[in-house]
Amino acid sequence: MKPSSRLLSVLSLVLLALASCALSPVHAESDASPAIAVSIDSHGPTTHQALTIIWPDGTIVWSKDQEKGGPPYLTAKIDPAKTTALLDKLEKDGVFKKTSDDLVHLGPDASYHRIDLLRGKQEYTYLASWHELSERNPNVIATSHGIQSEPDKAKREKLIASDDPAYKSFRTLWKDIRTSITGLIPKDGKPYQGELKWEFPRD
Repeated sequence: MKPSSRLLSVLSLVLLALASCALSPVHAESDASPAIAVSIDSHGPTTHQALTIIWPDGTIVWSKDQEKGGPPYLTAKIDPAKTTALLDKLEKDGVFKKTSDDLVHLGPDASYHRIDLLRGKQEYTYLASWHELSERNPNVIATSHGIQSEPDKAKREKLIASDDPAYKSFRTLWKDIRTSITGLIPKDGKPYQGELKWEFPRD
């Protein structure tokens, strides 16, 4: 092989490698569970529909459809300190010490949002609620007693105001966490290629 041909071959291999890197997704640490995951789940074998997954190393993968979740996904790197700061705040607020009675509010056979939180390797908890999905219908309200149909706005507001304080506190906590996680999503990202999977210690 002539030197010029050998040089062209090497250059071709380099270009192919660069192209492969450009098309590959940003992967998190292979042995690490996510620090945060927001998904839509349902009872039974239905596959999770991811909205946002964040790993401890700062890898973030999020759905372009933050209402329904699922592919197509984007991925990027964020400052890991931001994720740590959020989890530290939730630990300080006592979220990791709450029970499922405090953090899980859903009904049988219903689809629901789930928020998984892992601080370090030991502190793990999750929140689950059906209220976001149910209340996409503007005539429906989720209360501590279940899902209620109430087309009258004034009556819906009265139901919320008179509801169990513990449930109202849960709704406030849920909103704060969801808003904080959404705030970690960057404006831009690269397409995530391949199937998105994640696991937590409970699995």
